[in-house]
Amino acid sequence: MNKQKSLSLDVCSTLMTNIAQFMEYIPIDLPVQLWTSVFLEFDFLFDKLTKVYTTIKSNIPVTYDLTPILRIMMNILKVPYIAGVRLVLEPFSKLLTFILQNGTFQLEHIIELCSLSHRTFTRVNFFRFLFLITKTNISNVF
Repeated sequence: MNKQKSLSLDVCSTLMTNIAQFMEYIPIDLPVQLWTSVFLEFDFLFDKLTKVYTTIKSNIPVTYDLTPILRIMMNILKVPYIAGVRLVLEPFSKLLTFILQNGTFQLEHIIELCSLSHRTFTRVNFFRFLFLITKTNISNVF
């Protein structure tokens, strides 16, 4: 993805499905140093995906499945170290906003995302992100 200037929807969909499946089998108790590098890669990935999908959206109506991205987001929120890392949070919220405004999704995935973000970001410092996710969900759904 770093070297290509554009991606087809098929490649992007397959890539996200494979990453989502892989993320479900990674043990969440890995050392924090390993997760920090993983979060950095997801920061880049979510930023690129936001750019790819917004570019594609201007040409083609959104008819592709964005569920694998929601699964990846849910798996990231299950990692206990995410509360101490702010790398992935901004691109995460931008991509989630795009999905809520333009994609099709199941309500159960959004409820799970809200639940995981509430459980993950209980410290005072991260209430901003917790409320950002909830506010993004509410404002885009209604």
